[in-house]
Amino acid sequence: MGNVTRTEHKLTERSYKCGHCGIDAVMLIVCQGKHTLTDERSLGDIWFTDLYELLLCPSCNTVNLIKTSYDSETSPIDYDGDEYDITVEYLFPRIKSGNFKNLPSLVEKSYATATKLRKIEPIASVIFSRKSLEAICDNQKATGRNLKDRIDNLAQKGAIPELLKEAAHSVRLLGNEGAHELDAEVSADDAETLLALCDAIIGYVYEAPQLVQTIQERLAKSKKEP
Repeated sequence: MGNVTRTEHKLTERSYKCGHCGIDAVMLIVCQGKHTLTDERSLGDIWFTDLYELLLCPSCNTVNLIKTSYDSETSPIDYDGDEYDITVEYLFPRIKSGNFKNLPSLVEKSYATATKLRKIEPIASVIFSRKSLEAICDNQKATGRNLKDRIDNLAQKGAIPELLKEAAHSVRLLGNEGAHELDAEVSADDAETLLALCDAIIGYVYEAPQLVQTIQERLAKSKKEP
């Protein structure tokens, strides 16, 4: 077998969040293409551009497809060299986890770490998913001698339904396995599954009440209007 060589790629000028492993990093530009629409009536002064880039993550060695949109009013670099605001859209993979707003700080910290590590360190990811549960129990003032009892107490208080109680116990048990068994075999798929369960629990405990309140306020406003 001959020597292995690595293709040289240019680096991005800014960091991007990898949709696979969650790391924020400067990435390798595999290829890029630009699509521009120009308003002919403006004699070229008004234009809209979408820049598509296939970027290779230096951490997990997988690709991300990114679209950067800007126009004649929000060009990335103006004539003085200053940066304008641009719009970045992650086309592939879609970044699903980590998009919750207004989470308690300890819940957010553990959940964000679990999300970041899910591809590169699955065992660490499931441990931090378990820590997310502990933080939720602390925030919701669940009582009990251990995490099992505290999860049961969450359900008893009505903070989570029976199905999510079982989901929480699944996160707890696999988190225990990752933390305490030296020969634990935890895959990236396992880490993804636990994050999906955490998504459901966090969504129910923190997101759903806010959404219900928003729609109730909107309905109440509609009733007052003639």
